[in-house]
Amino acid sequence: MQPVFVTFRMDFSIRKLFCLAILAALVSGCSRKLTGDDHFAKGLACYKDGKFDDAATQFEEALASMHTNALALNFLGVCRLQQGDTQAGLQNLRDALQLDPTYVPARYNLAVAQLEQDHPDDAAANFRQVVQSPAAPADSYYQLGLAYMRLFSWDKAEESFKRYSASLPTRDLPPLI
Repeated sequence: MQPVFVTFRMDFSIRKLFCLAILAALVSGCSRKLTGDDHFAKGLACYKDGKFDDAATQFEEALASMHTNALALNFLGVCRLQQGDTQAGLQNLRDALQLDPTYVPARYNLAVAQLEQDHPDDAAANFRQVVQSPAAPADSYYQLGLAYMRLFSWDKAEESFKRYSASLPTRDLPPLI
């Protein structure tokens, strides 16, 4: 006597659904945990969209799951400043500079925040370091001039504004009639 194998035939659409269900079960069990780089990338996307709360959360996750770095701390600091958490934002920027004292974006952002918080002496000191770098943002001399104005240092402010003006691209304008 031969063994009897029980088989059943499935309709093609039922077979597709069955396979999809098995595949979904496998995929859901194999989901990987996000890396620090993944959180950082999500944070950048949120930052670019102006979603500073979500961006800050992602940057915190990135910092928690990877080595602390000045870039992530700089972005987190700017997010905190945008959220109105000035002290945390300033501390994040200082932490970024502690990791990398030559990191110009963090120094620039710290100086701008210090100027906004009415600490022109600290801001001027940071802007003086920023303008020494070839990677300085285009308006660094302008910001330095504003800091000098708040310190009532008119000659230094004028010199900074002149340097800023000299750095601007020139345009050939048509002659006035």
